[in-house]
Amino acid sequence: MPSIDQSITSAWTISSTCFLFIMVLGLTLVEQAQVRKKNREFVAIKNMLIFVISMITFFVVGYALAFGNSTVGIVGAQSEWVGVFTPNGLYHERQLPYYFATSLIVSILSTGSMGERARLKPLLGYVFMLQLIIYPICLCWAWNIQGDGGFLRKMGYFDRGGSVVIFQTGSLAGLLGAIILGPRYGLFMTKKEEEKIQGGGTVAERKPLGTLLAEALDEALEVDDMFLNKVRRYIKRDGQDVNFYTSINVPRMVIGTLLTILGFAFLNACGYGSHSLNSFDGRYAAEIAFLNTFLAGSCSGFLCFMFKRHIVIGDHWKTPRYDIRSLCNGFLSGVVAVAAGSGAMKPWGALITGTTQALVYMVTCLIMQRVKFDDAMENFQTFGTASFVAMFASVFFLPDKGILWGNNKAGSLLGIQLLGWASISVWTTVLTWIYFFSFKRCRLLKLKKEQEVIGLDTLIWAKSKNIDLKGLKAKIREAYPDHRKKGC
Repeated sequence: MPSIDQSITSAWTISSTCFLFIMVLGLTLVEQAQVRKKNREFVAIKNMLIFVISMITFFVVGYALAFGNSTVGIVGAQSEWVGVFTPNGLYHERQLPYYFATSLIVSILSTGSMGERARLKPLLGYVFMLQLIIYPICLCWAWNIQGDGGFLRKMGYFDRGGSVVIFQTGSLAGLLGAIILGPRYGLFMTKKEEEKIQGGGTVAERKPLGTLLAEALDEALEVDDMFLNKVRRYIKRDGQDVNFYTSINVPRMVIGTLLTILGFAFLNACGYGSHSLNSFDGRYAAEIAFLNTFLAGSCSGFLCFMFKRHIVIGDHWKTPRYDIRSLCNGFLSGVVAVAAGSGAMKPWGALITGTTQALVYMVTCLIMQRVKFDDAMENFQTFGTASFVAMFASVFFLPDKGILWGNNKAGSLLGIQLLGWASISVWTTVLTWIYFFSFKRCRLLKLKKEQEVIGLDTLIWAKSKNIDLKGLKAKIREAYPDHRKKGC
C-alpha cells in the first residue's frame, strides 16, 4: 500500500505533467501565430510528428540515459534501458511522462526557429537525435539523482524550472539551425528585389504570384475550383505579405501565450527531483515559484510592450499600435529568466529579474535585426538570453546564500551555475552544428526558392488533390530573384 505522502506526490506530478502538455499546445499556437498563413497547417503536422517520434525515442533510450544509475555523472543507464523500469528507488512510471513533456518543449523550440524554410525530414531526424542523446545527457548532468547523480548536480548546480536545461538547449539549437539555413525568402532583400517580388502589370518579370498561378493552373483539366481559390489566397504575395511584422495572428498568439504561461507556472512549481510536497520547504518552494512566474513575466511583458517598438530601430512604422508580439514574447522571456531560482528568490527579486530581462530581450532583438538574423519565433531572443540572465539572478537573489546577502560562497556558486550553462551550451552546439551543417552541405536541409514562395500548406494541398505545380514552380524560378543571404 502506498503511503498518503506518495499518493500526494504522484497526484501532484501527474497534474503538473498535464499542464506541461497544455504548455506544448500553447507553444504550437505561438509558433503558428508567428508564421505566415501558407505554413500554419504544416506547423501542426510537424509538432504532432515530433510528439510521436519523441515518445518512442525518449521511452526506449533517452530516459534511461538521463535517469538511469550513473557512476561517473556523465551518462546514466549503466544497467537499465527501456523505460528504466527496474527497482532502483525512483518512481519512473510517474516521472517519465513529466520529463517527456519537457523534451517536447525542447524539440518545438529548436525546430520552430527554422520555420517556413526547412524541410520536414531533416527536422524530424534532428528531433530523433535530440531525444536520443543531446537532451538526455543534459538531463543527466543537471537533474539525475540516481547513483552518484549528474556531475553538475553533485557540484551544487540548480535549475528548478529548466532555464538552461530546457530552454537554452532548445533555443540554442534553433539559433544554430537558423544561422546555417539563412533567412526566409523575401526577408532582408533589397528594395528593388522586394518590388520585383510584389510585382504587377503584364511584364513577365513583374507579375505577382496570383498571375503566375492563374497562368499555370487555369487551363488545367479537372481542377478543384475551391482548392484553386484557396491556393491563390494563401500564396498571393502583396505588400503586407512581404512585411513579416504584420503576419502575426493575434488570437493564436494571445491564447497560445496564456496556455504556455499556465504550463510554465506548474513547471516552475513542480521543479525536478522528487517533486515532493511532503515538507514545509517543498510546499513553500512550489508556492513561491508559482507566484514568481507571474510577477517576472508580467513585469517583462509590460516593459517590452511599451518600449520595444521604440528601441528596435525600424520596427516603429511596421509594428501595430498594440504590439502583441512583444507583449507575449516579453512575458515568456521574463518567466524563463526567473525559472532557475523561482523556488527560492523573494517576489521583489522576481520583479527586478523581469525588468532586467526585458532590457536584455529588447537589446538582443535590436542586435539580431542589425546582423540580419531571422527566427520566426524569436526563440533565442526570448529564451536563450533569459537562460543566461537566470544564472546570475538565481545566485544574486538566493536568500542567505546569494551575492546580495554577501555570502562568502556566493562567488563559487555563481561559477558553478555558469559552468552548467557553458557545459550544456557547448554539448548542444557541437552536435547540432555537425548535424545541420552536414545536411546543408548535401543540399537536403533548406526548401527551394519556389517551395518557400508557394508555401508548405499549398504544396501539401496540391499533392492531396493531384494538382501538378511544376509549371508554376518553373515560372517562379524564372521570374523571382535569388536570395543573396543563404546562411552558412
